[in-house]
Amino acid sequence: MSNQPSALDPQAVNHFDDGSRQAFMARFFTKLKVFDEVKMKASRLMAIEATCKALNKRHWTKVSPVFFEYEVDTCLWENYLREHNLLADNPWPWLDFPDPRDLSEGTSPIFESWLRNETAATSAQPSDQTHQVSEVYDEFDTSEW
Repeated sequence: MSNQPSALDPQAVNHFDDGSRQAFMARFFTKLKVFDEVKMKASRLMAIEATCKALNKRHWTKVSPVFFEYEVDTCLWENYLREHNLLADNPWPWLDFPDPRDLSEGTSPIFESWLRNETAATSAQPSDQTHQVSEVYDEFDTSEW
């Protein structure tokens, strides 16, 4: 018996580190036989949009990038597993979360860009009011996801 933590042990993951958390999620979804890279990217886009809308609804204009990505991943986890009828048996594995007001590492560029686009769309003519989160999302490197 090895004393090494399991690759699927959430307590062995630095869940405040985007790369570690997202790698864990990919391994976990693979174990559940539901990992699909194309669907995951689409689900991430929907999670980004939902997170931005939720933060905007609370009238938040700045959040830390760590908090933002954590919230996106929480949303992705819940929606993706719910879609596969697996959420009840596999809740989000961590109870604590990063401080959204800790701006020591700056602010989330994805959320700021989304807010700019949202503000521009709101003040534009009705025919110009569509914007896609993929336009915002594509500005950032997603190769590690």
